[in-house]
This record gives sequence, C-alpha cells and structure tokens, in this order.
Amino acid sequence: MIAIKRKRAVGAAAIGMAIYLLLSACAGPSVQPNRWPDRFDYNFRWVAEPGIDLATGPAAQMRSMMETAFMGGAGQFSEEELKERQGHDILKYDPPTMWQLDERAADYQWKVRGTIFAQIRNVENYFARDGFELWAVDVCTWVGDVAFGNNTGEYFSGRNGNKTGDFFPGGDGKAWSIHSVAGFAVRRSNVPDPEPRMVGSSRYPVHPLPVVWEPMSPSSPNATRWTEQPCEWPAEFPASLNPDRSAHQPGARVPAPEVLPPYPGWPQ
Repeated sequence: MIAIKRKRAVGAAAIGMAIYLLLSACAGPSVQPNRWPDRFDYNFRWVAEPGIDLATGPAAQMRSMMETAFMGGAGQFSEEELKERQGHDILKYDPPTMWQLDERAADYQWKVRGTIFAQIRNVENYFARDGFELWAVDVCTWVGDVAFGNNTGEYFSGRNGNKTGDFFPGGDGKAWSIHSVAGFAVRRSNVPDPEPRMVGSSRYPVHPLPVVWEPMSPSSPNATRWTEQPCEWPAEFPASLNPDRSAHQPGARVPAPEVLPPYPGWPQ
C-alpha cells in the first residue's frame, strides 16, 4: 500500500476521474495508428539522503514502483508489461498520482516531455525475523517540470496543477509535489548475494527486478512521523527548476522543458 498524506481532501469526482484515467491508460490498445513514435520524452532524476543506496534493495524497488506507475498513467505500456517491469500487480494498491497532472498524459495526440525530480529521504528496516524483512521508504517527487506538447510544437503545463494542492495530495500542500511513504516485504532467501546494482543508461526499468518486493502498508512509528515532514526541494537539484519558485499557471503555454539525463537510470 502507498500512504499519501492529503493536505486537503480530494473530491469524489476527482478520485473517480483519476481511477478512470489509470484504467483507461493501462488497458488501452498496444498499437495506436496516430501514436507519436517519440511521444514520451521524460526522465527521472533521483537523489537520496546520506547512507541510502539508490541502486539496491527497497530504494531501487521504490524507484521502480514510482517510475513504472508514471509510465502506466501515461499509457506507455500495457497492464501486463507494467506488472513485469514493476515486479507486482500495479492495480492492487493505490498508486501515486504523478500522471494525474493532466488527462493529456494518456492521450496519444500529445507528447509528454520534461524531467521528474525525486528524493528518497528515509529507508527503514522495521521488522526482521526468520529471514523475512519489512521495510518502509519515504519519498518526495516533483513533477512541475513536465509539460505536454502538440503537433505544432507548442507546450503547455498540466491543467490540474495549482498552489493549493487540491488535486495533488502533496505532503506539504505545495504545487507539483507528491509525498509518499511505501512499505515493502522480502524474504532474504530470494535476494541474490551480492545483490546487483540497478544503475545504467536506460530511462526506465527495462527488465524485471532481480528481487520481487511485495508492497505493504508501513506500520513503523518512524514512517508515521515521516508523513508529517514537508517536502523540501533538495540542494542537489538546480534552484532555478524548483517548482515552488517557477510553477506555471494550470494549462499555460510554456517553453519546451529541458530533459535531463536519467539518474541513476537502469541497466540496458
């Protein structure tokens, strides 16, 4: 399960539309006659607090879950492909709402472009016994530097972004930020020794993860406190791209966003 602290309650209509967009995107046909061959032009840039390894364990699983959920919402892959890439059934939990910044994410007439910034702030092993482990992961994600382009080369910001956080249930209520706390479980007997490092030049998980982590609802006391901590733009990211400084009006025309290389990326 994903735990998302909502600054304000999301209306029933918004929730219904979110579910409709997710299911429509995941269940859509694999071939579209008018699909742009390069419709998806976005990358994830991750940072982590000292001592957290983005390339292994629950941190790598959190990266895979967030990135794959975004691809599902944008209609980039079928539901079965998403399950294979993510390591578990994407529809069995409440997914992050990154793709809900605009219904055009699942519209093959539009191009998705930009850079998605994310930070893993905490990783905690809060249960270990008889070779079975439970982990909690705390992550902040910023999607304000993603825009939607049409066939004439014009780009527009997400229609549902705003400063109140009504549509985005961000932990701090700021525009374009999403705060999530996720729990994962694994049996150590299923973990390779040494566990492979999941880094590379690919922009998304091309192959199934070597370890299948089962999503769970975190019950750690620390995880509960994490939801009270507002997301703050990390110093490792360019200050000029901070969405709290440069967030556009919903649906406004914007310059074509810069697409930074993926980091740490995935093996080819």
